[in-house]
Amino acid sequence: MEIHELRANVHQLVDEIENEQILDQFYAALQMVRRKQSSGDFWDAFTDEQRRILDQALRETDLEENWVSHDQVKQDAEKWLRE
Repeated sequence: MEIHELRANVHQLVDEIENEQILDQFYAALQMVRRKQSSGDFWDAFTDEQRRILDQALRETDLEENWVSHDQVKQDAEKWLRE
């Protein structure tokens, strides 16, 4: 997968997360990854709880009932932009 495709997929997954707590934790994890990137294996920098949450989020992305159509994402985005 090309990096631009990977970024687009990550953006889409983030856009589909409705739980604010999960988004906060994901954001904190990404910030930590960015800081640790130059020091080697960033997975080791995560707490057990952060690893569990990331594993859970990854498993949930594989469940078809969690998938959101592109049209629905566009509708939601238009709604959020109007608020």
